[in-house]
Amino acid sequence: MFLKPGQPHPYGDQAPSPYGEHAPRPGVPPQSLWGDPATPSAPAPGQYPYAGAVPGADRHRGPMDFPAEDPVRPWPWWIALVGLAMAIVSILIGGALLLGLLKGLTDTDLDDTSQYDYLLGLVQDGLWIAVAIAVPLMIVRWIRPEHLGLRSRPLGWSALKTFILLFGFYVLAAVYAGILGLDESNNQLLQDTGFGDTLGKDIAYALLYPVAAPVAEELLFRGILFKGLRDGFRGAMGRGPAVALGALISGLIFGAAHINGGQNDYIPVLIALGVLLALAYEWSGTIYVPIAIHAINNAVATASSADPTADWIIGLILLGPVLAVLLAMAIGRFVRRLRSEPPAALPPSPQGPPQFTPPGAY
Repeated sequence: MFLKPGQPHPYGDQAPSPYGEHAPRPGVPPQSLWGDPATPSAPAPGQYPYAGAVPGADRHRGPMDFPAEDPVRPWPWWIALVGLAMAIVSILIGGALLLGLLKGLTDTDLDDTSQYDYLLGLVQDGLWIAVAIAVPLMIVRWIRPEHLGLRSRPLGWSALKTFILLFGFYVLAAVYAGILGLDESNNQLLQDTGFGDTLGKDIAYALLYPVAAPVAEELLFRGILFKGLRDGFRGAMGRGPAVALGALISGLIFGAAHINGGQNDYIPVLIALGVLLALAYEWSGTIYVPIAIHAINNAVATASSADPTADWIIGLILLGPVLAVLLAMAIGRFVRRLRSEPPAALPPSPQGPPQFTPPGAY
């Protein structure tokens, strides 16, 4: 059978598919010439803007497709600034309230607050988790766990990516320390914090550094800051440059947040860690991978330099990465229970009878 120019094939591309009997395959123009390559058509206004963004169809995405996080409304770039500003304000207000409460309860001079660093740290992490949840609700007006990267991925593949990235970071840190001649004496993270004074403080620090801090910092720096910059810049410069610029900016801010935290000699390494964690989030499509990397690094650093009052505290510290992932999963369940509705999208284009489109005019 020979077809005249412009004449559609009687069967076209209407082969049976899992989407319905004789339904067109997704992304293939209706009744395209038999044998022509499947040319994806542009989405209609109001429809999902990229492949795999349809809820429940995430399994159809390729490994390099952009994560389908918010198909209705991408985040603006300035959502990162709002999140960062709210995080700083929350620390100032929350810290002042906590110190005032402690001063009223203990009736002591709190000019030296180092003995309460563990309480300030736990309050800060709790506030940062609240900020990460509140910012999308304020600006985008809805939130799902996937918006913060709290999505499941195959455990084996995620573990392999975590190992590869963590090994690369340790190689980089070892090279940096070797060039500058740094050792453990340059890391003053646990000095003058009261770690080892009492059992209560030891337990608090064992839950602070390997558990609470990785979850809170990843939700803020990667879930809000990096994602906001990446989504906002993507429309102007494309996906690759937006990812690179967002990772660099979020890494610089992540490193700056650790200044005067007892690790000033390692600030360049922490900046590199912030960039790596952003790329880990982008590469894996889930924030559980950077949380695991962050928690493992903190657990190893804490266990190697800690001198607790009880030996079993070291075991609790090394268990921190598992507890951090479980905490993130609990936050994801909480976010899913929040009552928030997606913003209204433009109505989809009316569905009429299939029409033939000449090749090359898609």
